[in-house]
Amino acid sequence: MKRCLNCLSECPDSATVCTACGFDGEILNKYQYCLPMGTKINGRYLLGGVTEKTKVFATYFAYDAKLGKRVKLTEYLPERYVYRNPDEESVRFLDEDCRLRADREIASLYSHYGKLCEVSKSGILNFTDTFASNSTVYFASSVESGIPFSSMVGNGKAIPFDKAVEMLVPVFECLSKMREYGKWHGSVTPYSILTKNGKVTALTGYSYPPKYTASPFDAPEKQVGAGKCGSYTDVYSLGAILYQASTGYLPLSASQMEKGRVLPFPENFPEKQKEIILGAMNPNERERYADVDEFAVVLGIKNPVKEKKK
Repeated sequence: MKRCLNCLSECPDSATVCTACGFDGEILNKYQYCLPMGTKINGRYLLGGVTEKTKVFATYFAYDAKLGKRVKLTEYLPERYVYRNPDEESVRFLDEDCRLRADREIASLYSHYGKLCEVSKSGILNFTDTFASNSTVYFASSVESGIPFSSMVGNGKAIPFDKAVEMLVPVFECLSKMREYGKWHGSVTPYSILTKNGKVTALTGYSYPPKYTASPFDAPEKQVGAGKCGSYTDVYSLGAILYQASTGYLPLSASQMEKGRVLPFPENFPEKQKEIILGAMNPNERERYADVDEFAVVLGIKNPVKEKKK
């Protein structure tokens, strides 16, 4: 077996076209300032092709020799501060002021993704490594496979409320751990939750800063920006996911909820469960459950913290 130069998937030695990504050996997309295929970084990663490029980050397919598997490796490449010459691996700064600004952001990102890697060690978040190299910072995330939770619910398909809560316990635990590190996810949807054999195995979709997509799983404060978001933003998303899972309906959007639209429930839907969902999906974050831990206590999957006697 050989590996595709683009996506680093294994394919038969006789294959002329990658069965995973369709790469045929011709580099069709050349992104500005990105590293070429075959570059080795940090003594551990072999780069393939670019899978996503923005004005701030470049994400490559890569092979992690330490873990022995494919990953996605994201490079901080802010075009407002840096550029890269075609024959060089290290980035160059536009001027000294740009170098100082970029260095501060690199330090912040290194700390940020270091904490997410710590969360990932004991949970379902998919970050595996972060390091500084080439005068910038990188972070790696595993390429997860599985069936999205969205395939099990919605479009009229529903599962019992208690079963949905049971399945989502690993998500609550992961988000609780993120909260301990002062972090929140911001993009939890039925599509970012992956399952295998009916059990949740991975939480993907994280972006920094979180992207607002006007999804019915997006909390209203995401429209304003990351500075207004927090663990209560994940609470809204989890409430919307529980709503879809237990009713089979797609939730109303946050803007519809803010305008006073009433979230519809099936006839005879238990009042207690309805109250829990509405408490999580309150458009006003101050009237929502304060964080994922409080929501978990309400759902009975986490014990309340007992106050110490003075």
